[in-house]
Amino acid sequence: MSTLSFDPAAGGGFAVAGHLGFDTVHGIWETSRAAVAGAANPQVDLGGVTDVDSAGLALVIEWAGVAQAAGRRLEILNPPRKLLDLARISEVEALLAAGIGAGVQDSGSSSKSSSG
Repeated sequence: MSTLSFDPAAGGGFAVAGHLGFDTVHGIWETSRAAVAGAANPQVDLGGVTDVDSAGLALVIEWAGVAQAAGRRLEILNPPRKLLDLARISEVEALLAAGIGAGVQDSGSSSKSSSG
């Protein structure tokens, strides 16, 4: 079974590690939403994410919405390339674009490309 963790990180942000997907997001849905809503400077580091699917994308979009509702902007650090690809093909990349911070990570079976 896949696992997912959502833990406090330096600077008041949060670190996410593991599989961000259908079989894991339910385990952190409520606690992560409350944590993002209560954060003075909501920041989520996805550098530890090993795989992501559309449920993971939905959760990240939810975090962005929760932060926005609290009058803040969610900063997304180290988003997996696959998350950005899912957002692009789902035509929701604009919902994430404003919050993308530090580098994009290539992981899993995603291929590297140099489009621009």
